[in-house]
Amino acid sequence: MTAVVSRVPSSRQAATRPAEDPRTSRRWANAEALTCALVLLSLGVRFYLPSQIALGFLLMLVTAPAWLGVLRCYRFANLLAAIILTSIVFGIGLTTYSLASRYVTRTSLVSEVTLVLLTFGGAGVVLWGRERLGSRATAVLFAVGLLAGAALHGHSATQNGWKGAWAIPVTTLLLALTYRRLLASLVVVAGLAIVCVVNDTRALASVLVVSMLLLVWQLRAPAPRARTSFAWTGMTMGVLGVLAYYLGQAALVRGLLGAQAQARSIQQIDQAGSLILGGRPEITATAALIAAHPWGYGFGVAPRNSDVLIAKTGMARINYDPNNGYVDRFMFGSGFELHSVLGDIWVRMGPLGLLLLAVVVVVLVASLARRLGARHANGLVLFLVLWAFWNMLFSPLLSAALPLTLAIGMALLRVDDPPLESRHADLDAAS
Repeated sequence: MTAVVSRVPSSRQAATRPAEDPRTSRRWANAEALTCALVLLSLGVRFYLPSQIALGFLLMLVTAPAWLGVLRCYRFANLLAAIILTSIVFGIGLTTYSLASRYVTRTSLVSEVTLVLLTFGGAGVVLWGRERLGSRATAVLFAVGLLAGAALHGHSATQNGWKGAWAIPVTTLLLALTYRRLLASLVVVAGLAIVCVVNDTRALASVLVVSMLLLVWQLRAPAPRARTSFAWTGMTMGVLGVLAYYLGQAALVRGLLGAQAQARSIQQIDQAGSLILGGRPEITATAALIAAHPWGYGFGVAPRNSDVLIAKTGMARINYDPNNGYVDRFMFGSGFELHSVLGDIWVRMGPLGLLLLAVVVVVLVASLARRLGARHANGLVLFLVLWAFWNMLFSPLLSAALPLTLAIGMALLRVDDPPLESRHADLDAAS
């Protein structure tokens, strides 16, 4: 299916390494590639064992010696690993501190720690896949796992199938299949944006539109530069994001995207003064909790009535009625669920969790800056990174985890890569 990518050893390594049977080496390489492929598939499927621990998490732990060795080959990977481990230790410390005055459930503690480890540790598996299978094959395998997971878990009865289950897996797979094919990716992104509009998937449609604009920008004629500044890239994505937001809001309010979406959008704007706050009132609950308890709570900590009251007070400030059952049942029924990666990470790991997300944002923007400066950013990486940024503010960690895992793993650049603008083909793309 895919050629195994191997790095040529240095002459010093070759001189000191004992002679190996080429057939044995090839068998080991193929066995490692097959193992890596299975782990990638298992990450996407997210199949849970009776212990409520994902099978992919166990496979990730078993293969840790293989993918941990790959981290040093990628820019910022070791830095991210160090901050992740430090943040988790800090979160466990918060849990220990909370034991004196709060209820901590063992099941929630284990599931929340494993989710964080799986989210960020899974990025190491993706890097391992890029080394052994190539970038395109790695993304395709991960996307196939996402599709299998969507078929396995389905979607809630309150959502349409595209919005609740298939949108992200299908988008990821199609963009993975068109990896390094700029025009094909552009067609796919444009088509998927239309499908999202038709199926009332507003956020994803906006992200796809911004991705499309960046892909179109890359088609312009000037020769690539060696570097594009971090500030320029961040500003460009911010401007495009704001532009997409206001254009989308105008289309919604004018009824161009359907009468139902128009009525819902107008109600949200009238209620909260903003389409974002009206659609995601959990933001104000998160802000209120951070102001009242800045150090966070820890893994597995159950909310108290006082926490729920603080959150409801914050939501009421934007004219949202928090006594509708949603806040008590979903946000605080079985733990803290603040409907954003930022909120969920802060609850569990406090300020160090916020630092972790800040570093992730900086690393992703820096990687995109280099790719965009060389006209080498592809549709998949653009989409994944932009979707990760959206999810940090507006999606629960549980649903955002897998796209974030793939975004980090696919965006990082190798330490020893030559300048991107000097390449005629991607070293990682073996397909």
